[in-house]
Amino acid sequence: EKKLKKIDSAIGLDIGSTNFKNRWMFHTKRYYGFDIDEEALRKGLEKHTSENVIGMLGDITKDLEKITTESVDVVVATNTIDHVKEQNERIKAIQNLETIVAPNGTLIFDVTTKNPIAAIAQTLQSHFKDIKIIFYENPYSRTYEKIFENNGFLGSHPIAGRRPFRLIAWCISRIEYLTYRLPSLNRQAMFICENKIGTKRNNFNLEKFTQIYPRLYSSSCDR
Repeated sequence: EKKLKKIDSAIGLDIGSTNFKNRWMFHTKRYYGFDIDEEALRKGLEKHTSENVIGMLGDITKDLEKITTESVDVVVATNTIDHVKEQNERIKAIQNLETIVAPNGTLIFDVTTKNPIAAIAQTLQSHFKDIKIIFYENPYSRTYEKIFENNGFLGSHPIAGRRPFRLIAWCISRIEYLTYRLPSLNRQAMFICENKIGTKRNNFNLEKFTQIYPRLYSSSCDR
């Protein structure tokens, strides 16, 4: 949220957007939500009626290549990449995400530490001037989440929403901050890649997508 607040350029792309739950974090002139769930995208469009909010129906394992290369100012993919089962497909998805980022642009994504973090970072270093990795979900935060998740969602538990437990969550987050450099203690890694190397920016377009609904485009041409 802190990083995205500072980016007010043209194009923002939210990978795995579902119903545009992260729309409020984006300050770009246009917001594109990319997801495989058409129903969730439609709900997002019903909630956000601006012409600058657009849905893109597609699969990150095969449809990212249809997005114009070096054309997006900020790409965000949270809680998304690890839903891809095969590790080589996950790595390919990350590479495709990097490809669509415009010069001087930003890429933010997270993966579990079971992935080859060092190898991913090394690959990205040749494409971005600044890369920061934040490790999170240490044993304390994992225990808290296990206790207070409700139907798979953290924060919806009736007790966890009360002020004393919010204070506990804040204290745990402070402890998590102290361990954010230690991959061995954490399960998740957040990559913040800034200042994409390059000089030529391409114009973002949806020519390889088919419009199937007002402000909703599909990567499949046989619909």
